[in-house]
Amino acid sequence: MIASNPLLLARASLVLLVAMVPTVVGAAPAYVTDQLRLGFHRAPDTSDNPFRMLQSGEKVEVLERNRFYARVRASDGVEGWVKAGFLMNDRPAVLRVAEVEAKESELDAELQRIAEERESNSQQIASLQSKVDDATGRLQTVQDENLRLQQENEAYQERFSIPSVPITWTLGGALFTLVAGFLLGLLWVDHRSRKRHGGIRVY
Repeated sequence: MIASNPLLLARASLVLLVAMVPTVVGAAPAYVTDQLRLGFHRAPDTSDNPFRMLQSGEKVEVLERNRFYARVRASDGVEGWVKAGFLMNDRPAVLRVAEVEAKESELDAELQRIAEERESNSQQIASLQSKVDDATGRLQTVQDENLRLQQENEAYQERFSIPSVPITWTLGGALFTLVAGFLLGLLWVDHRSRKRHGGIRVY
């Protein structure tokens, strides 16, 4: 039908030509879609054999693009053509998964480090607590021994304490005893003498 209608044939040819005309764009980032090895070609229509393969998730810069094909620059600076339908603006899942896994690995390492530090701190705290308990026990022993010695000292003081008597009282008592004994001796001698001489005191 199109072949028999020159007007429709002209319109279809125009649409095809517009689709094939490259659109020059600024160097915009793009990514190869997931689960794909995309052929990198030198021919704008990718009709030749690819000279290398782009891996899924590989980042490229789009230099120009039409509906079907795009000229891109790889990360190493090499330029070529690829099928535009296999490029995407957002990072593919393979990159996001890799980033998440890397972050997870980093967090695991951080958690492991924190756990090790916590274990080390716990051991240090346990060691310090043991030293505190030991010092507390030794202090209690010293306090108990000190109390025992104080009690023994008080007991000895009570047992051997002698009332304090002034020296003058001691000397006075001795002198009184001596005089009293002398007088008693005189009275006894006088009594014996009078008894012997019939009651007459003889001196």
